[in-house]
Amino acid sequence: MVILSVNRFMLSALSAAVPHVTDPDRLVTANSVSSTGGTLFFALGGGLGIALKHFTERGDHGYAVVAASALLGCLIAALLATGFTSDQLGPDAHERARRETVSSVVRGMAAGIRHVGQRRSTGYLLLAITGHRVLFGVLTILTLLLCRNYFHSGLTGVAYVGVAIATGSFIAAVVTPWATRKIASRSWVTLLLVAAAAAELAGGLPFHPAGMVVGGLLVGLAGQGIKIVTDTSVQVECEDDFRGRVFSAYDTLFNVAMVAGLLIGAMTLPDTGKSYAVLVGVALGYAVVGVAYSLLASRWDRRLLSRTDQKRA
Repeated sequence: MVILSVNRFMLSALSAAVPHVTDPDRLVTANSVSSTGGTLFFALGGGLGIALKHFTERGDHGYAVVAASALLGCLIAALLATGFTSDQLGPDAHERARRETVSSVVRGMAAGIRHVGQRRSTGYLLLAITGHRVLFGVLTILTLLLCRNYFHSGLTGVAYVGVAIATGSFIAAVVTPWATRKIASRSWVTLLLVAAAAAELAGGLPFHPAGMVVGGLLVGLAGQGIKIVTDTSVQVECEDDFRGRVFSAYDTLFNVAMVAGLLIGAMTLPDTGKSYAVLVGVALGYAVVGVAYSLLASRWDRRLLSRTDQKRA
């Protein structure tokens, strides 16, 4: 838990720093490369972990060897981070001079949430990706149970689905910058959520390994595409003094939603993982999130357009 917690802080800082090293018109592409690279290397690390566990002894000692091997990646990342100067990634000297207490950090996150409340385009995206993470958490438990107790494919089946999700994330990194130049980001996010709903109905309901892999690919594409758009929106709409706080709150929502989804899956799924009701519920959940986001974001865009017209008049 300590390792994962530190990792989330690092990722929040990474997202807040991207605008300091990227031209504004390339933020979507930068977020595509950054977040998708993380997903691909996560899948690679999972595959290496499974392979390493295969060659080590069974039991706790084998898992300890796998966990200790992760130290190498942490050391490489730390070494790369030393290549940046103290002022290169932000914030400015005034912000760095402030000494934060635990209460001030909490107040800062609250201020970040209020800041987003004034920028509802970003706020609605945060709600959409939170909904996705809850549903993704349910699907995670469902996949693990199916691979273990229904398909009896074990880690091999999980690995196939993991590779499919990583492949979908890579496709999202390639397609999303192009798509958001052709259509509004709002429309792209809505399309991804609706596609995820259709993927779960078409690929998941047969409860066949191949269908789960296809569903994983499309859900991975949808999740990564939404995240790229959300990251870019936070970076563009939020002021620099608030950006790190917003990403901290965003990251907290991201993880709490995932845990909530895992708990829902654990409480509602049978031991085999095969549940038509839960899978249909997940698909309907994606559709509801997509429609709700589209309606709310469209209404907010019309309100902003009306305000702009009034100012010009």
